[in-house]
Amino acid sequence: MHKGGYVNSDVLSIKCILEEDKICDNCCECFVCDLDPGKICDNCAKCLKIPDYKAIIIDDILMLEESRVKKKKKKSGKNPADR
Repeated sequence: MHKGGYVNSDVLSIKCILEEDKICDNCCECFVCDLDPGKICDNCAKCLKIPDYKAIIIDDILMLEESRVKKKKKKSGKNPADR
């Protein structure tokens, strides 16, 4: 918008994100919360209904050969490299 309250047609116009065929006229409807129309959107993402995930800490990745060596080590109680 221009200072006078009108859209400057000399500048490239911005399309409305809510309506495809509308040029943005700064109505600010895109800032309204979908869940509570009386509230301005604060990007809480509750309207997206994305499930929360818990984190899993991975402290070691065993390759197939390493896994076999560690199993033998546990069974025999000796280090297989000592042979």
